[in-house]
Amino acid sequence: MKQEILEELGITKSEKGKKTMTNGNGQYESKIVQEKELTEYLNEAWEFVASLNHDKYLVRRALDR
Repeated sequence: MKQEILEELGITKSEKGKKTMTNGNGQYESKIVQEKELTEYLNEAWEFVASLNHDKYLVRRALDR
């Protein structure tokens, strides 16, 4: 289910690491974070994208150009 959501959003794993992904055109960096980390990421200008299950969330931020 999680992989289907990521594919629907056009997000693929990058070569940088397992938890960091970029969308197809590379404008955003995305991460899957746990509920306890969500507030920290939102406070650091990450944008909420989707809830993947009861304690994991997809967040993203624009890549620096």
